Amino acid sequence: HYTYLRPEVQPRQVAMSTMIVLLMGQAWLMLFRRAAPPLRAITNITGHVLLGYVAASVLRILMIVANPHSGNDFFASGTADALAITLYTTLNACLAISLVLVVNRRLLADLGVLKDELEIMATHDALTGLPNRPLFHDRLDMALAGARRGGTLLAVMSMDLDMFKQVNDTLGHAAGDKLLVETARRIAGALRKADTVARFGGDEFVLLLSELDCDDDARLVAEKVLTALRRPFDLDGHEARVSASIGVALFPKDGQRADELIKKSDLALPRMKAAGVAVPFPAARQPKPETPA
Repeated sequence: HYTYLRPEVQPRQVAMSTMIVLLMGQAWLMLFRRAAPPLRAITNITGHVLLGYVAASVLRILMIVANPHSGNDFFASGTADALAITLYTTLNACLAISLVLVVNRRLLADLGVLKDELEIMATHDALTGLPNRPLFHDRLDMALAGARRGGTLLAVMSMDLDMFKQVNDTLGHAAGDKLLVETARRIAGALRKADTVARFGGDEFVLLLSELDCDDDARLVAEKVLTALRRPFDLDGHEARVSASIGVALFPKDGQRADELIKKSDLALPRMKAAGVAVPFPAARQPKPETPA
């Protein structure tokens, strides 16, 4: 379509140039409107080249339609071909660079999303989405450091479901998984924003209550959690009722280290089950320890 000599091919030339105008105009709008800010420099160059290519195509149409005979002299001289080839080559180079940059940016974005997903998989339980054991240990270490600085109490609670095995045996593992997911949701909804609940495996959940003023603060949270779990669970049309027991270890009274507190709360759990006590707290309030002068 670079040579315009015979009048009988002029309609085809006009149609071809019109298509070029439409396609390049669309590309120009996409580059200017949809390019990410870091890519604007190169896409702006490409956009200006596209604009020049569109302008040349429009000029070509106007020359053919307005004065076909004089226009033929211009195109026959080779000037039009040289201009079109120059613009086309520049355009291809700019588009190639833009494409590489856009693809690189997309790949980097995909890699970033994949990295985030891998980090979540490494630190969260796959079934419930709760923090797993390593993340819980990290948060407990941070909470212990804050409790030592602020002179506040801290509670670690080990909890499991008393009827989980029966649900699994009678309704199947799918229903058991649904029960765990709903249990995790209810526990998280009963906690304060500063608290953490993690799933260590099976029906074993561990809670971290930080920035407590007294034992009674932990008792109130534990009772709120147990109240939430007493409501019946709808497991695919089957109503299930479960109970839970909680073993507690308090900082600094029951331990100073993270592993010590987790172990003591875990050991307290079977004792609470045997005694039939759901919330193992005395009625009397125990104030937080005094901060040393």
